[in-house]
Amino acid sequence: KRMLAYSTIAQMGFVLLAMLSGVTAADPVLVAGSYSAAMFYLITYALTSLGTFGVMLLLSRRGFEAEEIADFRGLAKRSPWYAFVMLLLMFSLAGVPPTVGFYAKLVVLQALVSEGATTAAVSLAVIAVLFSLIAAFYYLRIVKTMYFDEPTPEAAATPLVAPTDMRVALSINGILVLVLGILYMFFSRRWLAASSAGAAATAGRPTFREWIEQLRAGKPFAGMANLAQRTTAIAGAYARLGDRNLAFEWLEKAY
Repeated sequence: KRMLAYSTIAQMGFVLLAMLSGVTAADPVLVAGSYSAAMFYLITYALTSLGTFGVMLLLSRRGFEAEEIADFRGLAKRSPWYAFVMLLLMFSLAGVPPTVGFYAKLVVLQALVSEGATTAAVSLAVIAVLFSLIAAFYYLRIVKTMYFDEPTPEAAATPLVAPTDMRVALSINGILVLVLGILYMFFSRRWLAASSAGAAATAGRPTFREWIEQLRAGKPFAGMANLAQRTTAIAGAYARLGDRNLAFEWLEKAY
């Protein structure tokens, strides 16, 4: 339980990294992506933590609480299926593919080092990866204890008893950790392919900021022949970029 408590602090650090990238990003699209990454990470961590504590409750019995790593000794011999479920949960916390925890960490790091990222943001991403590798040692230690250590005589003689609904919930939880990761991998590849096709189709068009500069220079656009229309469009563009002061300034020029 102590390890999971420290793990929670580390996982919340990843959430803060995603939110930090949203605060510092100038592009509204990047801001939305950063907050989406933070929410995705929170949901993933909640799913994984519920399963982990569920397995701990499964191992507990009257007069005994499974609170130490040693309590997982030989779980693979006592119950191969729930040892496998716990393995998936630990892999997800450690960020091992193809579990959903790996992709949750990946989207946070992508948000942190997105286009226009500062040197400090890239440095934070590198530090986050290094600390994730250190944390993986502790998660994989539980896997080693379950599969390579012998159970205590008392534990071996005690059957794992739990209600049917709890067993079903734990099984679904463990399967989701794996299936959601595979689904994310599949759909992200399709999304990247579609994005690449869209980028190729729009090659040569001005970027959003270039479009603002063209408007400011008074270059003609269809449907915006007069000055009021151009300045209103500039105000809307600045509002999308998050600069409300400049947006109001240009609206005052238009009206």
